[in-house]
Amino acid sequence: MFSIFIIWSYIFLISYIFGFSLVKILSITSNDEALEQLPFSLVIILGLCFVSAFAGYISLFIKIGFIANALIFLGALLLAGVFYGELVSLFKSGFRRFCAIDKYTLALLLISSCFILAKSAAPTSNFDTGLYHAQALRWIEEYPVIPGLGNLHSRLAINSAWYLPYALFGFSFLDLGPFHALNGFLTLVFSLVSLQGLSNLIKKQYSCSNILRAGMALPGILVYKDQLSAPTPDIPAALLTCLLFIYFVQLREQGDKVSPRILTLGIVLLAAFAVTIKLSALPLSLVILVLLGREITRGRPSSLLPAAGGILILVLPFFLRNFWLSGYLLYPAAGLDLFNVDWKIPVAEVQDVKRAILEFGRDPKYLAPPGAAGTSWGWLPFWLPQVITEYRGKLRLIWLASLILLLDWLVRMIRMRTCKIDLRELGKYQVLYLTAAVGLIFWFFTAPDPRFVLGLLMVIAVIIPLPFLKAYDYQVGPPVPWCLGLLLLYFLVAFGVQDLPATAARLWRPAPYPQGVLVREEIQGHEVYFPSDRRGLCWYGPLPCAYHPAKFVFRGQEIAAGFKPGTPP
Repeated sequence: MFSIFIIWSYIFLISYIFGFSLVKILSITSNDEALEQLPFSLVIILGLCFVSAFAGYISLFIKIGFIANALIFLGALLLAGVFYGELVSLFKSGFRRFCAIDKYTLALLLISSCFILAKSAAPTSNFDTGLYHAQALRWIEEYPVIPGLGNLHSRLAINSAWYLPYALFGFSFLDLGPFHALNGFLTLVFSLVSLQGLSNLIKKQYSCSNILRAGMALPGILVYKDQLSAPTPDIPAALLTCLLFIYFVQLREQGDKVSPRILTLGIVLLAAFAVTIKLSALPLSLVILVLLGREITRGRPSSLLPAAGGILILVLPFFLRNFWLSGYLLYPAAGLDLFNVDWKIPVAEVQDVKRAILEFGRDPKYLAPPGAAGTSWGWLPFWLPQVITEYRGKLRLIWLASLILLLDWLVRMIRMRTCKIDLRELGKYQVLYLTAAVGLIFWFFTAPDPRFVLGLLMVIAVIIPLPFLKAYDYQVGPPVPWCLGLLLLYFLVAFGVQDLPATAARLWRPAPYPQGVLVREEIQGHEVYFPSDRRGLCWYGPLPCAYHPAKFVFRGQEIAAGFKPGTPP
């Protein structure tokens, strides 16, 4: 665990330097110098976004190992030298805000941090990590981008921008690695943001953003607790969705008073990055369109240039890696068949992958009759019971805060003997409600796997009570923040105590990946590994690891030349 804490500190330092440099450039282009009023967490996350993009560009030419880390570190060192004074000033400002948190919430934050740290060092049991996450990372760590890697296994072509920083900060080239620090780091940042909102409510600083942050603290920290040591992109997709909604509400609360242009650009870039992490976040692009449209209507079209430039920097390596891995700009999307290269995955295979994702979301336990998952609605009676059974605990955590907020409104209504609902709040935050609605519809018809929508549900659970709470100017009763905090403390202790004996054995080094049993076969003069069990999990096994039946051939004498479709001789 101690090693992960050190890596967290390093990630913070690198992300902060890159994030500040980006924000500084945005402030120059937008003639806005009020940097100290920006959410400090947004600076960190924007830095992480662009570190990910730079790692994506590097991965086109070299593996993400020691040299890639050296390049990123040297870049941060150079930027720190240029902006040293301002970096220190902004850090002091952020630290003052941190110290303003009340002592009870600080204690809760400390306990949450220890919980997240312990879970980040725990062994992973995520099925998709064994199937392809770990293998995708190992390819990134040992080779530059491989043409046609998806022909080796179709899931290896499912690209995510999150793999790049995960590999970068995994330090696999060290004897102690790879480490699983990044998802825990992002969860730690989210816990700080959300618990700051809880602290503000305790101090009776009532606002929509504080309620939103406090209401998402418990699910944001606990829903993914058992996956923090897995390189799954589900976690960043969910947490960045929650953070984007928080920053949008803060933007509306600021109005034109404090640096809204930089905050607007930051939200736009954050939304673009979330989409490159997981395509289930695609509805967040609606926020991009709305915010840039507002800039135009306010007579500030100059904001479009830095926004377009930043978005291009973020998404270009995503599309380039998609092209090299699969032959398509988006995968699995056979409709965007623009290139004719020898490593392109056959259209039929792409359609099979897309259909498999859809049908698994509709029938994850394979309880529906054969063929029902492929129909329009025949799967629905079998899908709902499976979702309720599998995700009952997570859904309770998500909706608990909403229940507390609605009960507080009900008690206040009974005491005042008047029923108030401020529907104007729906109009003020119509973009949020519309984005949430579009996101639910998009999820339901493309891949109704609850994993892909948990982040959106965390937001929906809190924005539903907002019109009720706005009627009383968001003045929730004093017990509300204490209830939310005590519930979080209860679950942290309850879940944490279960892992105490095992945690003691991981004080320095995190648990390694599980090891699958692999068998070797020779194909075209190369040793290829295959899982020996039915589950077909390669985990972090040696490369190349494929799955039967093999439907690929090597493109050249070297593995780095890639793979193309075909049946090996």
